[in-house]
Amino acid sequence: MQETSQEEMVWYFAYGSNLSMSQMLTRVGEWRKSKKAVLKGWKLVFNAQSSYWDGKTANIVQTHNPKDKVYGAIYQIMKQKLSVLTKYEHKGQKDPIDIEVESEGSKTPAKAYVFDGGESAEPPKPYLETIVSGLKQHCYEKDIINHVRRIANPHTEK
Repeated sequence: MQETSQEEMVWYFAYGSNLSMSQMLTRVGEWRKSKKAVLKGWKLVFNAQSSYWDGKTANIVQTHNPKDKVYGAIYQIMKQKLSVLTKYEHKGQKDPIDIEVESEGSKTPAKAYVFDGGESAEPPKPYLETIVSGLKQHCYEKDIINHVRRIANPHTEK
């Protein structure tokens, strides 16, 4: 990757299929760093309709309850790559919001996408498996992966 200044970089918080490193590589090319991150005071839901995945996909909802957590990853990408992600995430209609995540014991400002969602529903199996694969790539423990699976399908015991 070319040498770029910190001002040209931004942290992007992935909590859905962009947890998959291969998907991110396809979408934005290389990134400087990626690491596990937790967003507190928010919860993971599956209420964003996706024509690409043909079903409900991940979204985050702010609860202000510090016990609520969304497990994901932050990628340090070039700022101009956010517009590329926006085209994938919102068909260019909405920009990411500013959030603060915890990663490696410190708070980090990041960007995240929040969708207008409807009723939550079980996501398509290939979509959920893409998330699980990404969580594994970011070295999440089995209990966290099972937690995400339970949110995706609360009617199944894991």
